[in-house]
Amino acid sequence: MKKHNKGFPFFLKLAATNIKKHRQEYLPYLLTCVMTIMMFYTIVSLSQNDTLKNMSGGTSMMMILGFGNWVIAIFAVVFLFYTNSFLIKRRKKEFGLFNILGMEKKHIAGVLALETLITGGFSIVVGLVLGLLFNKLIFLLLLKIIHYDIQLGFQISPVALALTTLLFFGIFTLGLFYNLFQIRLANPVELLRGGKTGEREPKTKAVLAIAGFLCLGAGYAISLTVDKPLDALYLFLVAVILVIIGTYCLFTAGSIFILKQLRKNKRYYYQTSHFISVSGMIYRMKQNAIGLANICILSTMVLVVLSTTVSLYLGVDNIMMYLFPQDLYIRHYGDTFYEDPQTVSDNIEAIVSEQGLQIKDYHDCSEFTMGTVRQGDTFDYHPGNTWYVTTADVCMTQVMTAADYAALTGEAISITGNEVLAYGNLFDPGDTLTLFGTEYKVVKHLRDFPLKEAEYDTTFGLECLCLVVSDRAHMADIYEKQQTAYGTGASPLNYDITFDLTGTDAQKIACNAALNAPGALVADAAIHGGAPIVSSDQLSIPRESGSFDVRCRQDQYRTFYYAYGGMFFLGLLLGTVFIMATVLIIYYKQISEGYDDKGRFTIMQNVGMSHAEVRRAIRSQVLTVFFLPLAMACVHIAFAFPVITKLLKLFSLTDTALFVQCTLGVIAVFALLYAGVYALTARAYYRIVSPGSISK
Repeated sequence: MKKHNKGFPFFLKLAATNIKKHRQEYLPYLLTCVMTIMMFYTIVSLSQNDTLKNMSGGTSMMMILGFGNWVIAIFAVVFLFYTNSFLIKRRKKEFGLFNILGMEKKHIAGVLALETLITGGFSIVVGLVLGLLFNKLIFLLLLKIIHYDIQLGFQISPVALALTTLLFFGIFTLGLFYNLFQIRLANPVELLRGGKTGEREPKTKAVLAIAGFLCLGAGYAISLTVDKPLDALYLFLVAVILVIIGTYCLFTAGSIFILKQLRKNKRYYYQTSHFISVSGMIYRMKQNAIGLANICILSTMVLVVLSTTVSLYLGVDNIMMYLFPQDLYIRHYGDTFYEDPQTVSDNIEAIVSEQGLQIKDYHDCSEFTMGTVRQGDTFDYHPGNTWYVTTADVCMTQVMTAADYAALTGEAISITGNEVLAYGNLFDPGDTLTLFGTEYKVVKHLRDFPLKEAEYDTTFGLECLCLVVSDRAHMADIYEKQQTAYGTGASPLNYDITFDLTGTDAQKIACNAALNAPGALVADAAIHGGAPIVSSDQLSIPRESGSFDVRCRQDQYRTFYYAYGGMFFLGLLLGTVFIMATVLIIYYKQISEGYDDKGRFTIMQNVGMSHAEVRRAIRSQVLTVFFLPLAMACVHIAFAFPVITKLLKLFSLTDTALFVQCTLGVIAVFALLYAGVYALTARAYYRIVSPGSISK
């Protein structure tokens, strides 16, 4: 070829011919590139959408979509490099042949550049076109998921177009540089042997196998032993990293050990199908193990992402009833007891009547919650000098009067002086306790408490002491002590009102808006009802003294649907991306094994092995290896279940049964999809190793 000055048209035609000749490998790769580009453009476009930005709760939606941008971008870089390395490895022998026949490496580099230009340009153009076409449909799907009114019109995001083009142009360019580097380093003989690397029998690496067991065991132990949701938040990433390391170590070293043990079992090994599959897998286990571990990790990611986001989305109703047992919540923040509850009550009743509604189950009480440090039955000031902390040694302490307790529960009680009723959520108070240096006699140990603070704290794994004191004087004494200790960090003294309303959800939301009007409850009193509540703790965030918080359960539904619906939508997108990656890795693994095994099966057929025996050998190998990652992913999910359950409690999802159902449902659907991929890849594998006899 050096004697002939071939020009650009020749190399362009050669590049196109190469892609066409290797379409079995390139078509799935191009499809994955196009889908990834389409999804990245879509999620960036949604994060720039004016409708989502301006909606109530749009900030949380933008944060969720922004997180998705980074996840898909990082995933695209890693995964497209992974698939590119497979493609270039399959073609090293071809490039070596070109070099032997006289094509210089610079000409091979030119062909590779043109191939990258064709595949990259095609992927970016088609991906963006599909992104533009389906962007509106996906946007409408998101609005449907979050229960938002359908918006007409079409919006093209120049920012999304530019970011998508730049990102994937960079990915394809880096992939080209990697390929050129591989070609430049290799000599023709190495290129000719490129498809045959990894044939040496791997040694059994006991240290690596032990390290894998230890890492996996440590990751599982964290999940099984973590007690508090807040601890789970910090330890979850550590457990994930340990499990990933353990998975790679065990698939790499542990699988080789198992295969060699099977080879020692002569009754098993010297059966025709077992002999072929075991001997073949041993010689390529290092390469296969990495692929299997990748499939296992991706499968686990699919199961975790979809099961958690589906659970949160389907559990919104339960979450709302947990956070808001009644329709309306009104809280007055002060530093003394609220002295004019009748005026507020009259104003509420008047506004509700104007809306044509009626009040049901009206309750009010005074209470406050503060942070303390518990040592046995002694409760002292927290050294953090703040009213609300979430450290491991904190005990949240809530105080109310006997009169308010009796009004809420209907239970007649009679206590005087330093006598108290006590409830501990995660511990049992003694017969006496000391709070801020004052000793109190516990005349009754309560089995539950009418206010929600203890339940919220239990969800977060925090200790909570609930006290019923004899009168306002004793309650004021405790409050003043914590004011002196905590200063500006002292908790407010709250006056809480809760009630239900008759009427439709729309009427209740309208009534909430009327109650939030300036001066509606008390003249010149500030009202904080517009900001969404994203966790139960925000019901207790201190405002300026004399202000009110007004919340409506039906109105908060929108905020939660925006947040959890956004996470569900992102989970669907990420789940789809991870599934695509899983399918492509499985496909390439089977194609790679098919080409590697083709020569071996030809030899076996030449010495008398029938097509039926070939098929059985294939089925034995593929079934054994193919479903191992799925089984391991299910084991990972089973051990991760405790820590994920605790993490979901941070999102106020306490319905464990719902999470179990969603997890099992996701596993079932994914297993069916996995089995379908198996059927397709096994067929492609058989076509390669035994061409022309697939129907026999």
